[in-house]
This record gives sequence, structure tokens and C-alpha cells, in this order.
Amino acid sequence: MGLSKISLRTFFRNLYNLFAYDYHELNVERRWQWVELRNYATMEKMLRFLEEEGSGPYRDELAFICRYGVQTFPYAQLKHLETVESGYDARLKMPFVLHKGKKLFFPQDVSKDKAEWYYHNFIERENLLGGNYMEKMPHCYQSEQFKVNDGDVFVDVGAAEGLVALDVIDKVSKVIIIESDKRWIKALRATFEPYKDKCVIIPKLVTNCNGKKTITLDRLLENETDRPIFVKMDIEGYEKTVLEAAKGFLSKHDIIKLACCTYHAEHDAQTIVSIFEQIGYHHEFSDGWMLFSDYDKSLLNPPFFRHGVIRAWKQ
Repeated sequence: MGLSKISLRTFFRNLYNLFAYDYHELNVERRWQWVELRNYATMEKMLRFLEEEGSGPYRDELAFICRYGVQTFPYAQLKHLETVESGYDARLKMPFVLHKGKKLFFPQDVSKDKAEWYYHNFIERENLLGGNYMEKMPHCYQSEQFKVNDGDVFVDVGAAEGLVALDVIDKVSKVIIIESDKRWIKALRATFEPYKDKCVIIPKLVTNCNGKKTITLDRLLENETDRPIFVKMDIEGYEKTVLEAAKGFLSKHDIIKLACCTYHAEHDAQTIVSIFEQIGYHHEFSDGWMLFSDYDKSLLNPPFFRHGVIRAWKQ
């Protein structure tokens, strides 16, 4: 599909008007879809980039945003969840949604309706668990060939609500959950209480040193190498720091698979590829691209499009 300067310029002019005058009217559930564009200069910069890249590797994505607007996942929705069952635990004072019949709890400050919305987002838009809800799934950790297998040790680094870990709890031999945000700990403990015989929750930050509040990846895994290990990592851009510190440990073992987010910072994908290549790991990226602005910036920088997840293995 061709992308004319006129259509792109008109689109971005309209987008600016939306943010300048109508953004406060958008409900909270829709705001997550929009990449932050805080001023006209940002849009002009993105417009120039899109015009230059109109026939390049992002052609389909560019055509999509010209038609539907800028979204984190610039792909068509293929299907929706039919229903989401939810409830509120009066004793724990926390809402939950049912995932495969299992209660996935959310913090006390989250309403039941908001918990349902989060779950819809995880499944339908982010496609964290796959399922082909969208044309492409850049934030999906597994594929048909690269997946959590029966008997694996599953290590969820940056678990947040713990959906991915809960999804595989029945097939794995052990789950290790690491989450440094105290807001999630009570909900995680409630979710995994029925599986406490095979689940460990560690309220620490995974980084490049060991301390009272921190732990390294090799320390986490050092006693688990008698079984295959699957590591899922989403830690807000610290993935490269953790992997760099664990290179020696990872290079010694060929039973570890890693699925790491690469979208938090502009050059994360290239940096993490270099780390894996240095230690002899094969790699692939998840399908598609994400449009993502850094948490601490209002401006976007080229190339705007980023790989979502890298999957790596040694054998």
C-alpha cells in the first residue's frame, strides 16, 4: 500500500488535535493504546521518518497507523475473548479473574472491572500467552517451537500479576517468581497459594549484584541446573544488565532458554543480541514490531518501531 505525504500529514494533524483538545475525553481503558505524543515537534519528527520509511520494512505497520492511528501494537485484531469471569475475595480484599479456572489476583487498589480490563489487555492486545488474537504478536514469549515444556523449571523475572507463570503452573516442575514491586506481592501470594509446594516467590530486584534487596540471575538458577530451565524476563530495560552479569553462568549451561523483552530502550535489541552471540546462544525475535515511548520521556525517537521479545537457546 502506498503512503502519500498528504495522507500522512493529514493524519498527524488530526492526531495532534486529538491530543491537544480531546485527550482528556478518552477513557482510561483506551489511553494505553496511544503512544505518547506530547507536542507538535514530536509529530513532525515522526512524520518525516514515516515518509522516508514508507516503502521500507515497516510498510504494513505504517499503513495500519495511517488508517487506525498510532497504537503500541500496530496490527489488526482477529478475535476477542468471549467472556471473562471475575470476582472479589472479601477475606483477602482483592479482585480476581479466572484463568483456566484458576484465580489470578490483583492488588487491593484495583477494581474488579479494572482487573477484567487488564486481563483482556494481556490476552487480546499484548498476546502474552499467544493465541493469535492479533495479526502479529510482538509481546508473546513463546512460539510453537520455543515454549515451556513439561517438567521445566519456569523462572518469571519481573512477574507483575503472574499471568504467564499461572498459565504454565500445571506443566512445570517448579516456578520461581521474582517481583521487586511490593504492590504485587500480596496478590502473587494469593494467586499461587494453591501451588506453594512447587512455587517460590522472591521479592527482590534481579540485577548484576547480590544483596538484601537484589539478586543475580546466576544466583537464582545455580541450584536448578538438574532440569531444563525457561526464563521469562520483563524488567523495564534492565534485561541487558542482568544478562551481561550472567554471561559466564549461561555459557556453561545448555539447558536454559530465555525470553527477554527488548522494547524498553532504543538499542536493547542490538545489545542483547550481542550478548547472546558472545556466549554461543541462538536467537530469534517475536513476530512484528512495537511502537513504544520510554517511560521517562515525552518524545519519541527514530526508529520508533522496536522488537518486542527475543528468544534465545544454546542447543
